[in-house]
Amino acid sequence: MNLVELLKSKGLEIPEGFDTSSIETELGKMYGNPDSIPKDRFKQVVDQKNELQAKITELESAKESIEKKFNDTNLKIEELTGYKTKYETVRQERIKSLAKRNQDALAKLTVSKDDKRFETLEKLRSKFVVKAEGEDYTEPELQKNLEQFDLLVDAGVLQEKKAVGSPNTPPPAGGSQTEEKYNPFKRPTQ
Repeated sequence: MNLVELLKSKGLEIPEGFDTSSIETELGKMYGNPDSIPKDRFKQVVDQKNELQAKITELESAKESIEKKFNDTNLKIEELTGYKTKYETVRQERIKSLAKRNQDALAKLTVSKDDKRFETLEKLRSKFVVKAEGEDYTEPELQKNLEQFDLLVDAGVLQEKKAVGSPNTPPPAGGSQTEEKYNPFKRPTQ
């Protein structure tokens, strides 16, 4: 846009044939070329561009770092998934083993009514978690049952009670119901 058009757009009337070239030259000297950008503004724009370029470089570096961490994390997830699968396999085998031991333990607690331990074992069996056929036990239930069973075994509750002689029969040879204490004054018998 030249000076004449600018002045007309502001509502000033310029007579026809008026020479504006001298005015444009003077204004150009004072303010620079009307088509050029002032030096201060040019320097400001260049500085902004350089700052933005630095930020872009920084963001690209951060993006690469995040992508690397993301890829590393994905590799770790894949590796851990393999371990999880192995863990689940071992855990299932352990539960099967515990279930088998639990089944054997509950079978040992089941005795016929003729057995002298029947009443005691029935009372103890009520303390165990017993499920219907086909129902699965949880791992904590299996562990609880087996811990209780191990205590009963350690206490000797599951050993069969055998009579060591009775009023009508003598005790077996080599042992008696009561052990004799050592008496230094008694003469040995032959």
